[in-house]
Order: sequence, then structure tokens, then C-alpha cells
Amino acid sequence: AALALKWPNDLLLNGGKVSGILLEATGDLLCIGIGVNLIAAPLPEAVEPGALRPVSLKGETGLNIPPETFLDALASAYRELDEPALESALLAALLRRDPSRLDDLRRLAVLLKRADAGRVLLPALRAMAGTASVPGFDRAAGAALTEVGAHAEAARHYNLWAENEPKNGAAWTALGIALFESGDVVRARAVLVKASALTDNLRPVYTTLARIAAEQRDPDDALIWLRRLLPLLSEQELSALLMQPGFSNIPEVLYQLR
Repeated sequence: AALALKWPNDLLLNGGKVSGILLEATGDLLCIGIGVNLIAAPLPEAVEPGALRPVSLKGETGLNIPPETFLDALASAYRELDEPALESALLAALLRRDPSRLDDLRRLAVLLKRADAGRVLLPALRAMAGTASVPGFDRAAGAALTEVGAHAEAARHYNLWAENEPKNGAAWTALGIALFESGDVVRARAVLVKASALTDNLRPVYTTLARIAAEQRDPDDALIWLRRLLPLLSEQELSALLMQPGFSNIPEVLYQLR
């Protein structure tokens, strides 16, 4: 098979058009799209007179390449070219087709944090709402959304994880922290108290409960959780925690701890 480029926007295979680039202006934006005839090509009568003969990859080579395989290869190519925004868009498309690609979801979160393109992740996950019955999906989605600071959206996925695994302390802990970070401190406290009875990893639970009490100016409650934290933290870690916002509201707690 012979590949050739017809400048500026057509890719030829055995003399026929197998792929092309389309530009479309929308307001101040210029949208760039590509089309590839993987399995089939438009019928000759559907093509404008004088246009190139349309061909498909399968028709010319016999190769049957699924769209997911092509998108995966294209995403890898953009990764090698260090194009995070383009790779992100392709990974989001792959996730809409197959929510079980949890590694892609984690990779997407890292890319979006780097590329400051969090708008790509949220629509991708919302498009899968109610259809992603994949083990581990809501946990991975919550972690990905946390990476880009979308704590309210993360809480929604962590809530589904906790509902599906009601005795999983890690799920309730993640939900409580996401609720706290999104500003729902009342519900966060209730969830974290529940988590404290279900998990052995108590440090993030007690830490967040102490922060909630400090922000609510409740020194007695803050002291309860801080005292439970003391055996779990070094002196430097405790000092760093007490420097966080909120603890200046309750100086009496700092005095009693010292």
C-alpha cells in the first residue's frame, strides 16, 4: 500500500483519499477535525465531481482496525509529541466508549491537571453517568476529579462507591474528605464519623474531623480529634496541621495541646 500527502489536508492511500483534515470557524475559535475511513468509504456518487476517489483502510489493505484501537494509537502518538490537550480529548473519547479503561482515566486526570483543561474530564464522566457499572470506576473517577480540584463531582462518584461497598471504610473516608473540600462540612462530619468505625486508616479521618471542628469554632470537638491524632503524627506533622486555616480560630486548643 502506498501512502502520500496531498497538501495541505488530504492523506492518500493507493491514490484514493483515506483521511482528511477539516477546519471550521466558530466565533473566535477555530475547530480542527480529522476523518479517517477505517472500515468503509463514501460511495463514489456521494462525492462531488472532480473530488478524489474515497477509499478505506480495510478496502485497500484488508486490515480491520476498530475505532478504539485507532484512537488509542493516536493518543499514544500525541503523548510522544507532548501534546497533552490533544491526548486528553482522545482519552476522553475512549472513556465514553469504554468506561473500563481505568488506566486511561488516571492518565487523563494527570494530563488535565498539567494542561489546565479540566473542562474535558467533567463532560466525559457525565456522559457515562448511569452506564459505568465497571468495578472500580467510581473510585477511579473520584480520584481523577480530585486531581483536578473538582471535589463536588468527586464526592458524587465516591458516594456511588460507598453505596456499592457500604462496609468499605476507604470509600466513606474518600467521600467525607471530598464533601469537606467541596464545602459540605455538616455532611462531611457525619460521613467521617461513620468512616472512623469502618477503617483502620484513621489518620486522614481524624485530621479532617479536626479541621472541620476548627472551622466551625468548636474547640471541644477539635480537641477530641486532635488527641486521637497525637499517637499517629510526629511533632512536625502536628505543627504543620495546626498551621492550616481554621485552627487560629481556637487558640485555647493549641494551648491545651502544648
